[in-house]
Amino acid sequence: PDLPFSYGTEHFKLWYDTTGNDAVYPADTDDNEIPDYIEQAGIYLEQVWDIVVDSLGYRRPLPDTLWLPDTADYGGDARTDVYFVNMGRGLYGETQPRANHFDGISNKATAYIEIQSDMTRLENYADNPFPPLKVTCAHEFFHTVQFAYRCPSDAEYSNFIWWMEATAVFN
Repeated sequence: PDLPFSYGTEHFKLWYDTTGNDAVYPADTDDNEIPDYIEQAGIYLEQVWDIVVDSLGYRRPLPDTLWLPDTADYGGDARTDVYFVNMGRGLYGETQPRANHFDGISNKATAYIEIQSDMTRLENYADNPFPPLKVTCAHEFFHTVQFAYRCPSDAEYSNFIWWMEATAVFN
């Protein structure tokens, strides 16, 4: 997605818009011109990194710029990109492999995350978008970790998806 604003944390680059179809939840209680939704997502993602990578010892997501010829088109740096877009009713987020490579053992992939730009669009969260945002950040981040271990081929993806979803939900 081509989004006009970005907000960076140590490990993530969050891309968003404040107007139009992809506008994020608009509250900005500290008046710093960065929506609270984006700042909270950055906090949630860094907390998940601390737990999954630093505490539990899972692999880091592969650097966003690995195996890509022109990194400017892919976030411009090695941090994991997170795009906040209007995904439609009922959709929270998804993680997509960006570039993959066979290392002699398995196919691995860099990945990016897409998250619903305003969780109040979802039926059960009209008043508070932050609980589903927190859960979605944790779930989708774990998919980036999974791709650092293995990215299934198109032919095996349907048989592999149950494992990916089950372990990301367990996380």
